[in-house]
Amino acid sequence: MQVIFLHDVDGVAEGGDIKEVKNGFARNYLLPKNLAIPVTKNALEKLNKIKKSATEARIKHVSDMESLATAIQDTRLNIEMRADSNNQLYGSVNNSTIAENLTTLLNRDFRRTWITLSDPIRKLGLFTIPIRLTPDISTSINVLIYPVGISAEDFENSISSTEDSEVTEDPEITEDSEITEDSEVTEDPEITEDPEVTEDSIKEK
Repeated sequence: MQVIFLHDVDGVAEGGDIKEVKNGFARNYLLPKNLAIPVTKNALEKLNKIKKSATEARIKHVSDMESLATAIQDTRLNIEMRADSNNQLYGSVNNSTIAENLTTLLNRDFRRTWITLSDPIRKLGLFTIPIRLTPDISTSINVLIYPVGISAEDFENSISSTEDSEVTEDPEITEDSEITEDSEVTEDPEITEDPEVTEDSIKEK
């Protein structure tokens, strides 16, 4: 089916584009969500107006996302969770958990797909979470996951105290001693984005 896109659809098309898409993708996703309309003579006559409207909406969206990025930059979320003696959570904190907390904090809808967390967090601690609002607008927030029965502030202080106590002096280096690194440095697991909606992901009913 050939359609005219009324709005930008990430990874698919921009508003005002004319594109051939699968029938199921159009009928089950694009048309019901008013993201596109079938190509007709009447629709083509309105194409310039559709393109202008899409451009204006795109500019406003970018402005809104820039404002949101500024508002949440270095935001701190405190999330209380039950955990065992090894600081492992009974459950986990995922994109949806963080999105719900941000929605409450900001008093506006915050999509879980903006949170680039590849795997759920399953332990207590302080984490830096990347946020990707658009391909060109990114920021990050801090999330402290603390246990039931202790305040967020006290738990964070205990983390800092533990880190300080683990700092030791480097061993004395002599001419005959081999210089090695104190510890192996490992990288954090790669953070990936939530999959985008594609034509193949929506099957024709």
